[in-house]
Amino acid sequence: MFSAMNEVQDKIEGLELGVDDYITKPFNFSEVLAAIRSCCETGSSRRQVSRENGRLAVLESLNSSLGVLHPARPKAHVGAR
Repeated sequence: MFSAMNEVQDKIEGLELGVDDYITKPFNFSEVLAAIRSCCETGSSRRQVSRENGRLAVLESLNSSLGVLHPARPKAHVGAR
């Protein structure tokens, strides 16, 4: 977000509303480029994590349907120690 409102409370409100960054006027061009790069990298990372979570959910669903146990989650047996 670019804004002429540069009070700390203005920045806090903007960030609490969900903006990725809050840059006030006058702004430095290098700062703007760094903020844009950061937003692009964050968005890319979020999409990648979302895709991987979707793949894991599908695999877990298939494994569950087939009765395959996840190696990190062994099935507990009643009375077993």
